[in-house]
Amino acid sequence: MTFWPALTLGVIVALITLGAVAISTALEDVKNRANEPTDKPLVMHMHVALRIVINDEFVIIAGNVGIDPALYKTHALDRYGIKNPKTYPLHTHDTSGVIHIESTELRTFTLGQFFDVWGQTFNEKCIMDKCNDSLNKVTMFIDGVQSSEFGEHVFRDNETITIIYGQARGQHPL
Repeated sequence: MTFWPALTLGVIVALITLGAVAISTALEDVKNRANEPTDKPLVMHMHVALRIVINDEFVIIAGNVGIDPALYKTHALDRYGIKNPKTYPLHTHDTSGVIHIESTELRTFTLGQFFDVWGQTFNEKCIMDKCNDSLNKVTMFIDGVQSSEFGEHVFRDNETITIIYGQARGQHPL
């Protein structure tokens, strides 16, 4: 007699587990669809110049960041981007260092979000693969004025952001 209750309990546990997996999968699908780019028109279009200097050498900002799948490392903001061709709202078209901010919704975007899609490290301690040490440190300037916002910096149209890694100077060297 203990065989049937045990079998019934096993079936109930299996059904509950399958139901939980099905619900989890369905929720993940809804979440992914909610983050897909839409056909909405652009309501925001800005440009920001980014310059990175490491040990007195300019770093080339990759072209097609946020467009080329190899340079498209996160999809967290896809719902604000362009659907066709699929383009992240923060992207580059060439190696000029111009970041294009093109969004279907008015909202703020940060420098850290651009580095996330590029797949590069950036914060107050590191830029790409270079981190502060006893001789060198990361500094950042917005339109020539030193800033401590780093990845939290909110983009403004037509600004120039300069990130420098090297011996501390305390002033904009360029």
